[in-house]
Amino acid sequence: MVANVILVLLTASYVYLTREMVIEMRSTRDPSVFVDMEFPEQRGRIIIGNSGQSAAKNVKFKVQDEIPWRGKDNHAVGFDAIKAITDGLLYLPPGRTFKYYAGIPDWKKVEGQTCLLKVQVEYEGENSKKRIKREYVIDFAQFENVLFESFRDPNREVAEAIRDAERSRQSHDASRSSSYPEFVSKKPCPTCAEMIPRAAKKCSHCGELIDSEKSIGKNEPENTA
Repeated sequence: MVANVILVLLTASYVYLTREMVIEMRSTRDPSVFVDMEFPEQRGRIIIGNSGQSAAKNVKFKVQDEIPWRGKDNHAVGFDAIKAITDGLLYLPPGRTFKYYAGIPDWKKVEGQTCLLKVQVEYEGENSKKRIKREYVIDFAQFENVLFESFRDPNREVAEAIRDAERSRQSHDASRSSSYPEFVSKKPCPTCAEMIPRAAKKCSHCGELIDSEKSIGKNEPENTA
């Protein structure tokens, strides 16, 4: 009897732990939509991304924008001008980040003021109809006097440095080939058959003097190394 009771308790405990584990695994695979801002070259950008392991569907935004954008009274700037914000996103893949131009802030009006950006995000998981809600509050004043180098992508700088190095190498190779054609144009030595520069007067392998008229025929194909 006691053994049966212990077995029932152990089974119940195992079922509970298994259930909690499944819930935790599902939660770690949920999408995680985030909102942020950056100001490279003094231009405002809104960043929308999904840092979760699954896609987010039917993403909706509700924004309270207190940022003093330039020209806001004359034409649409700020978050009201971003279609993804007003209409939402039907699908946001995992690991994907979108950046949208929002406008140029009036930094003079920001000084000493509290300018908040409140964004409520609501979306569904890829395999669930459950709506996930999050809220982000960004104090715009924290970006005042921030160096705009803070928003530069280090990966992009590395990629540009690699491209510059490759262009420099190609330019150097082209210059070397045009200045020293003997590096790319070669002929076989008539004595030892080793490849030597076409303009060579003496073979560097066997030491034989080269007769340019006999070393290579007119119809012999040129070998390029």
